[in-house]
Amino acid sequence: MSMNTTTTVREENGAWMVTEVADTPMGAATDTATVEKGSLILKKRVAKQGPMSVEMQFEGNKMTGTLTMNGPPKPIAVDLGGPLSRTPPAPP
Repeated sequence: MSMNTTTTVREENGAWMVTEVADTPMGAATDTATVEKGSLILKKRVAKQGPMSVEMQFEGNKMTGTLTMNGPPKPIAVDLGGPLSRTPPAPP
């Protein structure tokens, strides 16, 4: 199965924006992470493909956000036990 991916890293508002786009047989998939400069702590992540999207915000030990797939958004709230650092998408 052939799949093309592109990873872009840019600075925006004092943070790193890491975006990975994959062209898949099911359509384009985009995954964007906002990572705090210096600490590389994950602050926000948005993944989209077709009718599915997941939006997550990270603050301290908590992750909140929404999951949407063919209907109204469903809330997400998780106690992570600590901050997350550099999770995908990431440069290969």
